[in-house]
Amino acid sequence: MPDRGRDWQAKKRAERIAWRERSSGTTRASRSLNERLGEMDGGAAALDGRLGHHAETSRAWHRKWDDPARSG
Repeated sequence: MPDRGRDWQAKKRAERIAWRERSSGTTRASRSLNERLGEMDGGAAALDGRLGHHAETSRAWHRKWDDPARSG
């Protein structure tokens, strides 16, 4: 009987260790994903700024050159 109890405890301990290893791998992957998403967010903000500047420049150009009063 005592051997069975030790075997059961050893099995449970091994399961806990394996679970911790899997959990820490998931945490690392999650942290890595969060870092990549943060980098992408920064890149998206920079792109948004450049596109906004381009759109304003384009509008200004069209206001100047598409003015019907100037074409006549």
